[in-house]
Amino acid sequence: MATIAYRSIMVPLDGSAFAEQALPPAIAVASHTGAALHLVQVEEEPPDPAIRRADRLADTQYPAVIAHRIAEETGIATTAARLPGRTTETLKDYATQHGIDLVVIATHALSGWSRLWHGSITDSLIQALQLPFLAIHPGEEGGEGTAEIESIDHVLIPLDGSAAAESVIDHALALGGEELRVSLIQVIAAPLPNDPASVSFALTIDQETAEAESDEALAYLDGIAGRIADRARRVDTAAILETRPRDAILEYAELNDVDLVAIATYGRGGARRRDGLGSVAKDILRHAAVPVLVFRPPVA
Repeated sequence: MATIAYRSIMVPLDGSAFAEQALPPAIAVASHTGAALHLVQVEEEPPDPAIRRADRLADTQYPAVIAHRIAEETGIATTAARLPGRTTETLKDYATQHGIDLVVIATHALSGWSRLWHGSITDSLIQALQLPFLAIHPGEEGGEGTAEIESIDHVLIPLDGSAAAESVIDHALALGGEELRVSLIQVIAAPLPNDPASVSFALTIDQETAEAESDEALAYLDGIAGRIADRARRVDTAAILETRPRDAILEYAELNDVDLVAIATYGRGGARRRDGLGSVAKDILRHAAVPVLVFRPPVA
């Protein structure tokens, strides 16, 4: 597996305090990787002129003032751009022109135009750019969220046996610290009775199948673990029986003090919906209590 180095990080801003909560983790990652920061604000009016962000800054120096402060306080090379245009297209063009290799963005906004911006823009950008996205979930009104990242010491990577799902691994490892722990898991469909008239027989057959699939999954995961063993302090593997992959992933993250979930937008099933995120990736992005690194694999 190739080693990835982050050199240029883009943080989309919209003039709101909510979006700015992506800055602390972006600074933390830049400090760890030596990357430069690009703070980019796109000036696009909402479709309904009556909808305005109450906290939108009128100062035309925004976000240059923030970039200057970050550079002075941290020594990180930080630039700012305030651009007119349609948000997704403008951010895509900027990322392409400036060699951006990671996007850090706050998502799950609270209401109104801000909700539209932080939700749909995140989804559309992931589809538009073949880049990893570090999605931060700030808390409401400054409450607890996932914006504070001091270091990423435990990364959870769900896999399914496909090269597409594995494509996120190198991107995730590039974010880890010196004491990085990696958990590789694969969710196996839990056995369910398929014939009420012979439940015990059906469960026996399904259980045997599930156990065989679990053994196969562990062998696969152990192989991946061996390939990345020299890039992490510890690599764990687990095959989990669960009817809903989202539940298994979120529960594992909660019970094992995971700092980051890293997931590809699709895996073995392929890019079934070219216009949207895979259902499991979207669920994790929406519901994880920790930051999520999302990557859209190349379409074969």
